[in-house]
Amino acid sequence: MSKLRPTPCSSHTKPSPFIFKNLSTATHVMLREDSVRRSMQPPYSGPHRVISRAEDGKTWSIEVKGKQVTVSVDRIKPAFVENSLVDLVPAPAPRVSVPQPVQPDATNVPSCPLVPSAPLTATPTHTPQYTTRSGRRVHFSKPFDL
Repeated sequence: MSKLRPTPCSSHTKPSPFIFKNLSTATHVMLREDSVRRSMQPPYSGPHRVISRAEDGKTWSIEVKGKQVTVSVDRIKPAFVENSLVDLVPAPAPRVSVPQPVQPDATNVPSCPLVPSAPLTATPTHTPQYTTRSGRRVHFSKPFDL
């Protein structure tokens, strides 16, 4: 009994996040988007260029969509980018002009008179077809026929 020792207590503090070793030398990083995502939407955006690192090492300034954003080191991971791709800046998408529809001129209207078409005959009247919101046709029985 004298040799028994109590078990170590559990630590109920929040676990520290994993920080990559080569994050301190990274020129580009991936930024984790902390928001509700749709299916098949990636959790990280980037790569984003690192502008500066704070002295405390906790916050970094990175370039996101042309703006300087300060983010916590908990939300980033290093991005391994080829050296030839580092200097490339994404070009803006070219604007495609939509051709305007051609309007007929009122001056070029033919002067021939309109030929009367076949006389219109009366179409047999029938009850309208009722459909539900889901697209099914509604069939009323004879006593309730509308």
